[in-house]
Amino acid sequence: LKTRQICLLFIAFLPISKLFALPSIIAKTTYEDMWISAVVNLLIDLVTLLAILFCCKRANCDFITLLKRVFGNTGAKIILFFYALYFFVKLLIPLQEQKEFIKLSLYINLPTDLFFIPFFLISFYICLKPLRVFGRASDILWIFTLLGIVLLLCLSVSSVDFSAILPVGARGFKSIWKGTYNSFGWWGD
Repeated sequence: LKTRQICLLFIAFLPISKLFALPSIIAKTTYEDMWISAVVNLLIDLVTLLAILFCCKRANCDFITLLKRVFGNTGAKIILFFYALYFFVKLLIPLQEQKEFIKLSLYINLPTDLFFIPFFLISFYICLKPLRVFGRASDILWIFTLLGIVLLLCLSVSSVDFSAILPVGARGFKSIWKGTYNSFGWWGD
């Protein structure tokens, strides 16, 4: 798996995980200030990434080597284990979203969990594939993701109502913080 393919994988699949339930989760608590909660989470991600990149550049090594230098081999393995655990738990959010989306949109008459078993079987099968398959898929699918997002934005321009976000900060910092906290699981990719 090449670095280019990993970057394209992020472009192809991560934005999609934020399109289904994230807006409604944030809007439930912050209403018209939901964009502020999203920006706060985005800034937390950006500051974290920039701090890691700065440390790696200053130490002239990659992240895993930096962890080994600072915490030793055992400490680095423990930290990497917690990273893996974090990302496995984080995987549950999009899986649950997909399940609810399919149940609500495709199986309105008979929404049982048995109908969702094929999705889990296909997901399990894909997990058994080697990394090069994901690299090849990302080489192709990032274009469709970007085209889809651009198309969504272009189609929604005529319906935009900027007065819906006014007044800015009307619900106060507490609701913005609660929306940031409630949506934090969708960020940190």
